[in-house]
Amino acid sequence: MTFLFADDEKPKKKNNFLIYLTLFFHALELGYFSVSIAHALLVMFLPCQPGLSSTMLCSSRKVFQNCILLRATFAALEFLVFMQGGAGAGYYLVTVLLTGTAFLWMEFGTFVKQWEVEIADNTGYRRVQVLEKLLNACIRDKIFFRTAILIPTLQIVISFAAIKLLHSGHELIAGVFMWSYLLALSFTLLMFSVAAKVYGMSQKWITDCRGDSRTKYAKKFDRSLRPLRLQFGNNFVEVLTPLVVQEFCLRQMMSLLLVTK
Repeated sequence: MTFLFADDEKPKKKNNFLIYLTLFFHALELGYFSVSIAHALLVMFLPCQPGLSSTMLCSSRKVFQNCILLRATFAALEFLVFMQGGAGAGYYLVTVLLTGTAFLWMEFGTFVKQWEVEIADNTGYRRVQVLEKLLNACIRDKIFFRTAILIPTLQIVISFAAIKLLHSGHELIAGVFMWSYLLALSFTLLMFSVAAKVYGMSQKWITDCRGDSRTKYAKKFDRSLRPLRLQFGNNFVEVLTPLVVQEFCLRQMMSLLLVTK
């Protein structure tokens, strides 16, 4: 992000986007603490809830439930585990995936503006494709692939848990989970929307570029162009992918609520 902010020639609109992106990064960092604290509070005050590691120590004699020291120890352990996992995952999600995707989008937008005023030619698109190749090499098989599966799943689980906690009367913990849900929702929308925007913009630019080709070499060059694609596994993000992902999350969350009603 320091490298991105260092360019004084970027337009004001793009600088505003970088400011919003940085604020979102800080909100994600706050989310590490909020989720960890919420999990520790669950272990401390509701230790026998399904899904918590402390349920293994719950018994009919209520030894663990009545011992404050044991509950505090497990709450601290859960907090540390979630903080370590959140910080490690946050590095790959924020620093590598989200920043790399946003940088690719801004670089391609800069190229399109230069091409429209005839500062850059069609071969400049190859340099953007090199950046796309490097980014896909870093995120395709592991980071983006796992993120595309885990973050929507986390979004479904957190929204379901927040609604259940709210109906059970635990408003404070439900509020923390709702904050985490908003972060997961914002991250999913931002990640897939930026990737879809890159694909749509590059597809439109290639269509416009092919209409201006006159020489035989230019036509062959234009036919060799393909849209920029951010890949996860054997798939890639298309224009409608963000809507498909959110529809899937809403359907699964509603199904969980109906099953557990």
